[in-house]
Amino acid sequence: VYKRQIYRHVLELRFAGKYLDILRYMQSMEALDWKLLWDEIEIASDEHPRVVVKLVMSTLSTRKEWVGI
Repeated sequence: VYKRQIYRHVLELRFAGKYLDILRYMQSMEALDWKLLWDEIEIASDEHPRVVVKLVMSTLSTRKEWVGI
């Protein structure tokens, strides 16, 4: 029996901007053809109207290498 190995690739992003701009950016990521697994999100405000986001997400693949980077 052939068993296929599944690999999880984790990516941590940190970015800042206006809340609505960040919301639109994250919605565009959700709309991508390939799916992301949202592992963790932290949102903090350091100076109005700027918010800082830490986003940890991952993808699943049958390839061990990080694809497309």
